[in-house]
Amino acid sequence: MASTPVLPSKPAAAPGQKPGATLPSCFCSVQGISSAPGRAALSSLFLARANPPVSRVAVARPEPLKTPILLLKYSGTQRQEYKMEGNIVTVFAKFRSEGKATIRLRDPSLDITISKADPEILTAFLDTLFLVHTKPADITFLPSLASVVFSSSTAKIQSAAKRKITAEESSEVPRELAPHVDDVTLCSLGLVRVPACVQTQAALTRLDLHDNRLTAFPDLSRLHALASLDLSGNQLEVLPPAMCPPSLRRLLLANNRLRALPGGMVLPRLETLDLSDNRLTVLPAWMGSLANLRELRVARNALTYLPGSFFVRTQRFTRLDLAGNPFSLTTAPRSPWSGLGPLPLVELCYRAAIRGGLASSDLPDDMAAALARSSACGVCAGPCVDCYLILVRTRPLSLITDEYSIARVPVLVRVCSTRCHKLF
Repeated sequence: MASTPVLPSKPAAAPGQKPGATLPSCFCSVQGISSAPGRAALSSLFLARANPPVSRVAVARPEPLKTPILLLKYSGTQRQEYKMEGNIVTVFAKFRSEGKATIRLRDPSLDITISKADPEILTAFLDTLFLVHTKPADITFLPSLASVVFSSSTAKIQSAAKRKITAEESSEVPRELAPHVDDVTLCSLGLVRVPACVQTQAALTRLDLHDNRLTAFPDLSRLHALASLDLSGNQLEVLPPAMCPPSLRRLLLANNRLRALPGGMVLPRLETLDLSDNRLTVLPAWMGSLANLRELRVARNALTYLPGSFFVRTQRFTRLDLAGNPFSLTTAPRSPWSGLGPLPLVELCYRAAIRGGLASSDLPDDMAAALARSSACGVCAGPCVDCYLILVRTRPLSLITDEYSIARVPVLVRVCSTRCHKLF
């Protein structure tokens, strides 16, 4: 061994303890990123004795049968066994305070590298490993291989249960959360606000708050790992863009009171969006440019047309539900520019700034505000801000999706010039 570890003052905790059972003091395990040549994965390492052989010889005083001590490595559903006694070349434990160590074996000749482990548990594990290497006869209370197999299978179930919080009554709403909790369900509890501990839970990946009484969208901007958010069945009227984390992949806002959506929301990973049963009259152009959006539901709103950005997508929708909207060609807004004569100088400046890629921080406040409402021409994809022509034409939904509820819809397109108007 590279160094002589100090024996642990208290036993290491087992990740999968059987309910009601007391584990031996020498039972030890460690979880972390374990790697062998060419592979690295989230693994669990155990020290245990192999199942003792059954003696068929009757003796007056049976002696305990010696069974080898094994190092068990679990990676997903795969298990590997390595003999420990006399098989350890050295252990590199200089950085165990950082949760890192390397165990070098003689047969087979390989290094098992551990990282991102709990330093205290790793230290206890290495201390017991040192005893196995030097005094295997003193390790009499290590569990059998069968008990470790049970421990490994139940560890995943217990670990998953600890990471998920579900409240079925108002009295069960948590006031604080453990750092590893990543799934919270608080449904049908009459909540008027989201608990503060939920809004600051950095590990959260799924949050379900459907069928409550929320009137204000919660500030979730600090939940950088949040992938699924369900706020359907509440009383939301406004969707603040800065409060939605860009990590979202699934956003459910059905059955609220939303009348409009903000411009410029940054949701690059969004795959599923449900806005059914709201009061929306217009969909913003940025929605059609979400590259990963595959499923969009906006049924039973007040839409009269779709933005042209929906028909310049490079990816098709897998599902597009537009049923129950009063689509019409007669409700399109008027064009803010007649198309007669040259463009105003200020519009030319706006477009030059966009083409030049100037940052908003480098521009006057009024100009930065104007560029925030810019859109792309539906023909040439060039920028336009305050001067553009509005055209409305019907388009078949079969151009952008394989599954749809109506065949054709009015599409509103902004064009930047009379030339693009003729091309359209």
